Amino acid sequence: MAANTKTTITQVTTAVTLSDDVDYIITGDAPFADDGLINITNTEHAVLILQNIKPSKASSWLKYIQINGVKAINNSNCQVKLLNRGCIILPYAGGDSFKPLTVYSEKNFGGESCNDFGLENTGGYMNTLTEKKLNNRIR
Repeated sequence: MAANTKTTITQVTTAVTLSDDVDYIITGDAPFADDGLINITNTEHAVLILQNIKPSKASSWLKYIQINGVKAINNSNCQVKLLNRGCIILPYAGGDSFKPLTVYSEKNFGGESCNDFGLENTGGYMNTLTEKKLNNRIR
């Protein structure tokens, strides 16, 4: 597997589609002009990096970003995460239905499987996995 190519620009001024395996890096403090738009269609490998925008400020720029033609919404069809002094935007392939982890009860992807994991917690502590979620049986 080859690493992503890197494309670095100061500002997006037109419509851009990220369909290749690319780290698309925007270095400017104002990453988008009024006509700038990025549509990430390669949700498996393409990422967007806003080099000078902290995650807490990135929400004001999400209106210029789409995931497969749908407006980017943090924790719905993408994640905005800290990266160095800026942020990285990681697209989800399936929007809200994206399940990034599947575990199995036997070696080599055998036996029962489960991928129904969420953010279940009580009082800030992670809940114990249930039998249905293969508690103490993941191999």
